[in-house]
Amino acid sequence: MSEPAARRATYEDVLAARLGLRSDSPATEQRDRTLKLATYGRAEVRHAWLVDPDQRLLEVLRLGPEGWVRIAAHRDDERVRAEPFDAVELELGLLWADVGR
Repeated sequence: MSEPAARRATYEDVLAARLGLRSDSPATEQRDRTLKLATYGRAEVRHAWLVDPDQRLLEVLRLGPEGWVRIAAHRDDERVRAEPFDAVELELGLLWADVGR
């Protein structure tokens, strides 16, 4: 039995697979959680990260049939593997290193 031919990823495949968002203030957080996520959902982007440096929080969202679902929340100095980049361990403490407490 032969292996199926590998399909080469297109630009659209890459765009539809990954996305990170940053939320810096209450004003942009509201926009990120409503308008931006709705836009990304219409574009069939499958994942979004909401990063809140003040709260030292990374929220991982996945697009499902009913909309965006929070699949993980990571805080402080955790070492995490977060979709869709779960092949790479991230040290969250590095994100917050320059943020005043």
